[in-house]
Amino acid sequence: MTHANSSQEVTDQAKFDLSRILPKFNPKEDEIGLYLTMFERQLKFVNIPETNWIPYLIGSLPSEINQMIVKENEEDSKDYAKVKEMLLKRYRLTADRFRQLFVQHRKSAEITWKDYTFELKSYFEGWTTELNISTFEELKELITADQIKRRTPPEFKEHFVDYWSELNKPFELAEKLDAYETVKLGMKKHVSAIVKKPFFKENVVFHPERKCKTSHPREVNQPRSNDFDKSVSSRPERKYSIRCYGCGYPGFIQSKCPKCTKPKEELKTVVQSIKLYAAESPDSP
Repeated sequence: MTHANSSQEVTDQAKFDLSRILPKFNPKEDEIGLYLTMFERQLKFVNIPETNWIPYLIGSLPSEINQMIVKENEEDSKDYAKVKEMLLKRYRLTADRFRQLFVQHRKSAEITWKDYTFELKSYFEGWTTELNISTFEELKELITADQIKRRTPPEFKEHFVDYWSELNKPFELAEKLDAYETVKLGMKKHVSAIVKKPFFKENVVFHPERKCKTSHPREVNQPRSNDFDKSVSSRPERKYSIRCYGCGYPGFIQSKCPKCTKPKEELKTVVQSIKLYAAESPDSP
């Protein structure tokens, strides 16, 4: 086996191994700085020169990112340093996202504790770098403010959501939280006072309940309005308001009542007939 064949075999083996140990970059979950650092370490470990890194990088990136690299100048797209700078500008995470990764990152079973430590260190450095933390005093303020934020209720975070990640001075943050809490407490007292205020209807006169004279007195807790409505609704509807005083026939007074006036007319007719008969009788004097 010649030296050239041996070198080609080593290169092919390294390429095969890299395709297995380097996962695809996920822009939604991975941090581009940490991913490129791990990428470089793997290639250096198998002694692949930097001039050959671009093909391996393209093979480990999603298609949409590869298209962005291809659109660059041909010379720049072959230069790993320039491609790395472009990716860091395009997919660099915010300071708050670095903080979340640093706080929430957990060790997986697939990595060693050394790798886990390296990842944590990378997230912490990304967090402090994005905020331009350069002195120990600034670092103390950052960590203190972060502890305050982690114990702040969610509604406070929503109120300051537009510039929450910029509040990294502990006393400045505390003053804003106290001011908001004071306003919030005053609003609660105002609302509770409105709710507790008794409600009375205007122009309503209350009368003491009179004693019932019937043998069935009204119960104290029973509402009067309902009983009155029921009693009114249960009464039969009156169709006539006038009745005959003599016989009670509805709709007529006694002088116009057909039942009472009929016997009188009949009696008058009988009397007239008797008088007429007496006048015509031959035995009459």
